[in-house]
Amino acid sequence: MKKNGMSHSGLGGSTHLQQVYIVNRDTVANSVPRRMLADVEIQSREFLTPSDLLQALPLPSPACFLIDFILPQVDGLQLMQMLRRADAHQPCIFTSIRIDPELVISAMNRGAFGFVKKPFQQMEVLEVVQRALNRDHSVHKLMTQAKTYRDRRDTLSSRERHILEFLERGLSASEVGNHLRISHRTVENHRAQILRKLDLASSTQLIRQVTLLDAFRVSGLLD
Repeated sequence: MKKNGMSHSGLGGSTHLQQVYIVNRDTVANSVPRRMLADVEIQSREFLTPSDLLQALPLPSPACFLIDFILPQVDGLQLMQMLRRADAHQPCIFTSIRIDPELVISAMNRGAFGFVKKPFQQMEVLEVVQRALNRDHSVHKLMTQAKTYRDRRDTLSSRERHILEFLERGLSASEVGNHLRISHRTVENHRAQILRKLDLASSTQLIRQVTLLDAFRVSGLLD
């Protein structure tokens, strides 16, 4: 089905339910984007305060947040950071009557997906929302992998984490041993134990996972 030039199958034919989580204390104002989204069969859910949203976590994907920048309790950027700390990494789109270029740059550098100026223009809203939903759909699996690696990494002992820091840089057992003044066999034993705990089959997989995690951290999507 297609309305206003936007396809309901905009996620490459995905049948997953698309959701937009609207965060704004003004229920009347919220009716505008909700109607726009309904026109292209994208469901939305309304949260009047940041607390309401945080209490509802975790929320399913593919999805994105449409957040009014001026909120009770905290501002939009603070809420985005709270969401990230709660492992809610769906794209955040901010809305505001006035958009300061410096604020936009700061927000984008910290991981915001985009800004939409009020009053809303339907095609502008639908275009940025669809891009955000596409992004969430495409990165969701990779994000899950990165978070799993990060969480497993945190379960290692302090000694294992110290050795892992060298392994993540691609150093060999001999090179790690030289740095730590231990034998390469000792390093190899630690490496085997570390890979087992991380559920990885090889050092190559380890490098792939740390590269993925670093990419999400640089983008601001993961702490």
